[in-house]
Amino acid sequence: MLLIFISSCVNKIDSDKKKEISKWIILKDSFARKNINEFSFSKKLISSYENFHKINPKLIDSSLSEKWSSVYLYSWHETDSPFIEFTTIIHEEDRGIRMMYNILNRKDSIISSIRVAATAMEAEYQFDSYSVLKENGTILTTSSITKWFDLEKREKLKKTLGDTIKTEITFLPDGSTRERIIESKKELHLDEN
Repeated sequence: MLLIFISSCVNKIDSDKKKEISKWIILKDSFARKNINEFSFSKKLISSYENFHKINPKLIDSSLSEKWSSVYLYSWHETDSPFIEFTTIIHEEDRGIRMMYNILNRKDSIISSIRVAATAMEAEYQFDSYSVLKENGTILTTSSITKWFDLEKREKLKKTLGDTIKTEITFLPDGSTRERIIESKKELHLDEN
């Protein structure tokens, strides 16, 4: 009788430990890459990301449509922080492709989700961003909007016009982030209309 009681206690302890393990830690070997520090959409990545491990969009963002969105596990990040960190690639039919750097606590609650790369086109504009993760705990992001086409003349522009913003994203001790613009170049004047 005592042996049965001890066995059931051990099984209860084992099942309690399994409940404490993050679903993301269980999935860490499903990520396509490990510890990358440059985030961009090369032609090679664009042609291959759909072969990566796909998850339900609601697992990472409850606002994503399961019908129009796809989420792929991209890079698992081993860090000294007490948080879980990884990047996902999100493809939304109407918004293009973006890469998100996610920071979660050990109970799988999202603390921060930062766009570190993106690519999309809309009418005469191309939208791109890419980032570099620095060793000092910051991410440097460059985002651009390029006007490449003249809709009235229905032809490519001889000289493209664009806006560029460089942002520094700092990781704070609680897992949240702080952003500050470090450089800005404006040629399009879109926000002046």
